[in-house]
Amino acid sequence: MFQVFFVTASKPHFGLYVTLAAGFANMILDGVFLGVLGMGVDGAALATVISQTIGGVLPLVYFALPGRKALRIGKTRLNLRWLFDTVSNGLSEFLSSISSSVVGMLYNFQLLKYAGAAGVAAYGVIMYGNFIFTGVYFGYSMGIAPAVSYHYGAENTKELKGLFAKSLHIIAAFMVVLTYALSFIFMGFNVFGSGFFTALNNGKISALISFGRTLVFEVIFILLLPAVFGINGIWSAVIAAESAAFVLTIACLMRYRKVYQYA
Repeated sequence: MFQVFFVTASKPHFGLYVTLAAGFANMILDGVFLGVLGMGVDGAALATVISQTIGGVLPLVYFALPGRKALRIGKTRLNLRWLFDTVSNGLSEFLSSISSSVVGMLYNFQLLKYAGAAGVAAYGVIMYGNFIFTGVYFGYSMGIAPAVSYHYGAENTKELKGLFAKSLHIIAAFMVVLTYALSFIFMGFNVFGSGFFTALNNGKISALISFGRTLVFEVIFILLLPAVFGINGIWSAVIAAESAAFVLTIACLMRYRKVYQYA
């Protein structure tokens, strides 16, 4: 949460430093508590708690202290309209998180059926690699979102068009560099498309893309393709899902380009 605030406050490097501090604290303390002190699982849990505390408390202190800052914690009041707008606009990210859990269970079920325990283990390894690559796309989408929101709210149409065009070029470059599996060819555009509409305060379209990409299309293909192609159908399901989501993303971007004037 604070990472988004750091970007909005034009201090993205602070967010990076805090994230690195928390991550390195976890790794170092794991070595100390487990390797040196022999605390076992309790030590691993304590290391995680301390690292998460660093990641949560340092930004809290930064935004709470007085000073000349773009954002600072202050008095507020309950505004149900703002709360509803915020929650509804974040619906796509919520659906994405929920869907990934549901789809993961479905993949495991199908892999147990067609490949046994070895297939489930292979899926686990693949997903760890997948997190690294998808993290790049999600990181960029989150990073660019405050700038998109700002220029859209300020009606800086020229800047908004520039951000959109540059983002497409950057995502295309990521696509070429990061693609080690066919699904990554389209994934970047789909993730960016969903995040872009969130930044434009259109949670419905963002949720449509996210829900279609992470749940609807994957569920459909992971149930249908294995019946035809066996184990290869399971591995191909995500490719088919991202391809279908890519068509949906392009359609949404074309549909709303004149509404938001980003192209």
